[in-house]
Amino acid sequence: RLEVTRALFHSGGMKINHPMARNQTIAPAFTLMKRAPAMLAVILGLTNCAAPSPTPLRQTGSATANASGRTITSARTAIAQPASSARPSVAPRPVSPSTAVGSWRDAAQTPGTWNYAAEKGGTAARFSTLDAMPLLVLRCDLARRMVIILRPTVSDGPVATLINTNNGTRNFMAKPAVNVEPKALAIEFDPRDAVLDQMAFSRGRFALEMGRLPILILPAWAEVGRVIEDCR
Repeated sequence: RLEVTRALFHSGGMKINHPMARNQTIAPAFTLMKRAPAMLAVILGLTNCAAPSPTPLRQTGSATANASGRTITSARTAIAQPASSARPSVAPRPVSPSTAVGSWRDAAQTPGTWNYAAEKGGTAARFSTLDAMPLLVLRCDLARRMVIILRPTVSDGPVATLINTNNGTRNFMAKPAVNVEPKALAIEFDPRDAVLDQMAFSRGRFALEMGRLPILILPAWAEVGRVIEDCR
C-alpha cells in the first residue's frame, strides 16, 4: 500500500527545476523531435503499401496446393459411372439350314427334274440332272405296300433327317438300305402317312435335310403324288 508522507513532497528545490534534471529531460525529447520526420515517413510508407495479392492456387489433379504447400481438396466429387449393362457375349447356337435367314423357302431350287417310271415290284420317281446319278428316289414297294425315300450315299449308320414342307418339319431317322445298288440311305413310310401328302401338295417345293449332306430343295411335281397313289 502506498502511504503518503511528508517525505514524499519536495523539501527544497523541485527536482524538475534542478539543472541536471532539466538537461536530462529535454535532451532525449529534442533528439526525438529531430528524428520524427524520418519515423513519420517510415510509418506513412508502411500504411501506403498495398496488401500482397494472394498466391494463386495451383491445380493438381483433383486437389489444389497454395504457396505454403498445404493441399486443398476440391469440393467437386467425380460421379461414378454405372457399370456396363452389356451382357457377356455367348456363342450362337448352331442353326439348321431350314431355320436360318434365307431358309429353304427362299433358297434356289436344287437343279434337276423328276422322272416317273414303272419298275419291277413297283414304281419310282427319280430326281436327277440329265445323264447323272439320281439325287433322290421316291419308290413304291407294291409287295410291302411301303413308300421309300432313297438317297444315294455311303453311310455306316443311321442319319438324322428333316423333311420340310409348308405344313412344318418332320424328323426321321434314315438307315442304310439293304440290297440296294448304289448304296443309299432309306426312310420307309406307311402310304397313309400325312407327311407324304404334305410333300405332294407343298407350295411348289419341299426340302430334305439328311445329316451333313447338302440340303435338297425339290419341286413338288405330279410325279411325287403319282408314286404315293400307286402304293395306296
